[in-house]
Amino acid sequence: MATIERIVHELDNLFVFFNWRFFSGELQKPVIAVQTNQHHGGAMGWCVTRKMWRQTQTQEEYYEITVCPEFFDLGLVKLCDTLLHELVHLFNLQKGISDTSRGGYYHNEKFKQQALKRGLLVEKHPKYGWSLTNLKPETIKFVESLKIDREVFNLMRKRPFSSEEIVAGETGGASNTNNAQDASPLPRQSYRKYICPACSISVKATKDVRVKCDDCGVLMEKVAKDRG
Repeated sequence: MATIERIVHELDNLFVFFNWRFFSGELQKPVIAVQTNQHHGGAMGWCVTRKMWRQTQTQEEYYEITVCPEFFDLGLVKLCDTLLHELVHLFNLQKGISDTSRGGYYHNEKFKQQALKRGLLVEKHPKYGWSLTNLKPETIKFVESLKIDREVFNLMRKRPFSSEEIVAGETGGASNTNNAQDASPLPRQSYRKYICPACSISVKATKDVRVKCDDCGVLMEKVAKDRG
């Protein structure tokens, strides 16, 4: 069975390939984390806007990029789209280019310009700006040619929601979030909020529902009614 260690190893390999192909080797190596998107809605990944890691001996500091394992079932192409999207944010951070606003969620023209130069197609989301990315056909061919262990990405973390009535819980405070999952924004309407009493993950529903946290195996509790 694949392990997190092997997954991170292959993500590091992808970083090396992408860095030299699309960024001329200019990117500083980030810490690539595989962690849940529990507090970040439907985000497939994100890049923090300040250096969160420090090497204790050299004092060198590093940015962090997260890739969410809840979406590994969407395939290697979408995973690479997510990683490359976040590497564009990393490049812009290093160059002092401000590519987002509104707490890191709205992707502006500067993000679009850099993404188009670096193997991505970009479309505009009505709420999040130029945040909808996909790999260009030539980038897909490049990914398909890479010698990596694709089998490690067959291990995914179960998504804690499945009903069509449920939207992912509050979008958290992550900066430069990849909102490509949010292809069409939900209309404004009244939502019910549910929280798992065991792990505190939250979801919203458009009506009263009985929903169980898949991780903890317990019913979630209705705690509030608010506007989406």
